Amino acid sequence: PYIFTGFRLGVGHSLVMVIAAEFLAAKSGLGYLIDEARETYQLERLISLIFLFGGISLFLTRSIGLIEHRWTPWKEKRTR
Repeated sequence: PYIFTGFRLGVGHSLVMVIAAEFLAAKSGLGYLIDEARETYQLERLISLIFLFGGISLFLTRSIGLIEHRWTPWKEKRTR
């Protein structure tokens, strides 16, 4: 059951690392687009891309939480 906690943490960390790698060496991708918007002072685009990144991260984290809840019905539900 604790493997899902590792999945949730791993998804967050891997997304951050992919974006950071795209800042440095990519010619496409979300990290590249964020860096390009930052360099050209396109504030609206920059903010919308950051919200998109947050939405993707939230979607993936919640999806893993739903899968965890479905596959481990004996485990207590987390409260926040």
